[in-house]
Amino acid sequence: MKLLLVNQPLNNRGDEAAHRALVRSLLAAVPGVEIRVLFFGVDEDSIRQFSVDDVRVCYVHVKPGRGNVRLIKTAMQTGILRPALILPCCRRLREQYRWADRILCAPGGICMGGFQNWMHLFHLQLALLEGKPLDYFGRSIGPFPEKTWLNRRFRSISRRILTACSYVSLRDTDSEQYAREWRIPCIPTVDSAFLEHPSAIIPESVSSLIGTQYVLLVPNLLIWHYAYRDGLTREQSRLFFEDVGKLLERHFPASRIVLLPQTFNGVDAQDNDRTFFQDVASSHPDWVVLPDTLGSDVQQRIIGGATCIVGARYHSIVFAVNNETPFVALSYEHKISGMLNRLSLTDRIVDIRSLGRDRSSEQILEEIDRLLSTMQEPVSRDLAAAIGREAFSRYVSMLC
Repeated sequence: MKLLLVNQPLNNRGDEAAHRALVRSLLAAVPGVEIRVLFFGVDEDSIRQFSVDDVRVCYVHVKPGRGNVRLIKTAMQTGILRPALILPCCRRLREQYRWADRILCAPGGICMGGFQNWMHLFHLQLALLEGKPLDYFGRSIGPFPEKTWLNRRFRSISRRILTACSYVSLRDTDSEQYAREWRIPCIPTVDSAFLEHPSAIIPESVSSLIGTQYVLLVPNLLIWHYAYRDGLTREQSRLFFEDVGKLLERHFPASRIVLLPQTFNGVDAQDNDRTFFQDVASSHPDWVVLPDTLGSDVQQRIIGGATCIVGARYHSIVFAVNNETPFVALSYEHKISGMLNRLSLTDRIVDIRSLGRDRSSEQILEEIDRLLSTMQEPVSRDLAAAIGREAFSRYVSMLC
C-alpha cells in the first residue's frame, strides 16, 4: 500500500502531534505500507521538525517557482486548470500522485471552509484528475459563506470533492453537520492526536523554569483569523490574555504562570506565538514564556504535569484532554466547541468569538473566573481515544 499524504499543516505543535500519531498508527496497523508526505513551497526546517523517523516514511518537497502558486490559485478560481498543469512544478507534483495507490488528506483545520484555501482544494483536485482514491481524514470543515461568486464557487468545488472521496471522517460535530447537509456520508472522529499518548522527558532547562507546581496559559493573537480581522486589535488581544493570566494568579496563588507557545517558524509577528506571549507577560516578571522549540511530545508531558490549563489554541485543549488535565477552553472557532460537544464537555467552554465586538472582555473574563472556580477536576481521555480508534480502525479495514 502506497499512501501519499497531502495538505499537511506545518508550524504548529498540535498539527505535529496529529501528524505523528496518524503516521505512527498507520505504520503499526498496515503491513507493508509506504508513506510519502508531499509539501509544496514550505520551510524545510518546518518539515524536519515534523518528521517521523522511519524508513517507510519519505518527506517530499516540491518547490513551486516564482509566481506559480498565484497562477494555480487563479486557475482553480476560474475553472481553467488544465493549462496550469503543464507547469514544471505541477508535473513534479503529478509524478508523486501517480506513484501512490491512494491519496490521504492530512488532518487539519478549516482550509475547506472559513479560510477559503484554494491550494487546499487544488491538491485534492489533483487526486481526482489522476483517478486516485481520495480519503479525507479527521479534518474540520466550514463555514461556507455564499456572499460572493468566489465564495459560491469554493463551496461548490468543496462539495464536489467531498462527494468524490472514498472515506470522510470529521473531527467535530459542527463539521459533521455541514457534511450532513450535503448528504455526504462521514465517520465521526476526534483529532488524530488522540490515537496515542506519547511519553517524553521534559528537559532540565525547562523543568527549572516551570517548577513543580504550575498552571498553563495558551493565548492566541486571534487577529490573523478571518472572524477577528475587523473587530479586534493586537493591543486588545494582549490586554485580554494578560487579564486571563491575572485570573489564574488569583485562583492558583501558589502556582507559577507558564505560557506555552504552540506555533513556530512564523514568517511574521502574527504567525509567532512566542513574540505575542512575551508581550502578554511583559509586565509580569514571574510569568514564564517557554521556548517555541519544544516538540509536541514534550508539550504533552508539560501539560500533563500542570494543575490547570486555560487555552485559546485548539490543540492546547486536545492535549489537556489527552493528558487528563483540568482545563478551560476559550473557543474562537467551531472546531473547539464541536470537539468538546462530541466529548460531552461543553460545560468547560467559554465562547470568545465575540471578543472585540458584541461582548465586552469583562463579560468573558467573568465567565472564565466562574469556570476556574468549578472546573478543577480532570477529565478522562477514554472516550476521545475510543472514538479516534474506531474511526481509524474503519479506515484501516478499508485499506487492508
